This record gives sequence, structure tokens and C-alpha cells, in this order.
Amino acid sequence: MTDPDAVARRAHVGDAVAIATLHRNGLPDSFLASLGMGFLTRLYRRVVRFEGSFVLVTGPADSPDGFVAVAEHTGSLYRSFLVRDGLAAGVRAMPTVLRAPVRTWETFRYGARPPGPAAQAEPVAEILAVAVAASSRGRGLGTALITSALAEVQARGVRRVHVVTAADNVPAIAMYESAGFGPHATVEVHAGVEQVVLTWG
Repeated sequence: MTDPDAVARRAHVGDAVAIATLHRNGLPDSFLASLGMGFLTRLYRRVVRFEGSFVLVTGPADSPDGFVAVAEHTGSLYRSFLVRDGLAAGVRAMPTVLRAPVRTWETFRYGARPPGPAAQAEPVAEILAVAVAASSRGRGLGTALITSALAEVQARGVRRVHVVTAADNVPAIAMYESAGFGPHATVEVHAGVEQVVLTWG
């Protein structure tokens, strides 16, 4: 059930630390989370600032309890991040990058051009991440955030959206399907890790 009281607002730069914390705590197994809070904070500052991407948050102004991040074109966002924030973010993430250079390359290569046989057919816009604080789960905030994000991309003239999630992440797949997404393809962003692409529109 979707929380009828959930109201999403556009995030601003001052929300970046809270968003990064939600990502780290809500998506602890994601590769980006392994790059540390300094990296995540810089990344979400860029997502908020970049004209082709946005973050929506719910909850109190001083401590959001959920967020969704979306890019109209992931490659353009990543290029902006690398040019404007790459050096400082790289220094903060260096220990993980040195331990896992292949996974780092796979992540940014994906942003430039989605992998897999269906890459050319993939819609442009992408839901980059959705996370809800543990204390606020079970109220449908994730679905409410996705629904608000879809309204925002439509207002921007975007008609199709995709998201990539682990093939065995049943709760996430169910959340996206409840928002109107359907299966599109199976890919491996990271070698040996099966993921599913779901699309809307």
C-alpha cells in the first residue's frame, strides 16, 4: 500500500549528506556504497545540480527518510561528474578503487553505454537509486517516490524509463512492478552478477 501522506520534493545540495547516508544504509551491498560517504556525497551533489538529473526526497526537511535519483541520460551525468568532481571524488574512493579496479571500470562503462544485447533498444532515462530509511519502510514510500519521479520525467518530456536491479532482489522488482515497470532484459553490469532491466512507458 502506498503512503497517502508521502509528499516528495526536489532535493537541494544541502540534502546530499542525508541522501548519501540513506544510500549507504539502504543499499549497503551496492558498489557505489563501497566507495564511501565522501564519494557518495559528491555524487549526489552532482545529481542534484546537473540539469539532466534530479533527486526527490520525502520526510522532514532536516532528515529525509527516502529518496529516488533519476538521470535523463546516465552517460551525460557521469561525464559531468567525472569532469567536475572526478579528482576529488577519486581521492576519497581510492582505497576501494585500488581493491576493485575492474568493478569501478564496469560501473562507469555501463553509464556510458548500457551493456547487453538489448542496449540499443534501452530507454534513455534511468532510475539510479531508491532507498528508504529502515524506520520508514512498509509504508509504500519507495513506490510513492517512483511514482513522483515518473511524473517529473513526463513533465520533462521523457516517455520511457528503465531501472537495473539484481535478478534475485524480489522486493525491489515487486516495488518497480507495482509502479508499472515490466521486464525488459537480463544483463551483467558486473561480470558474473545477473541483473534484470525493467522498463516503464
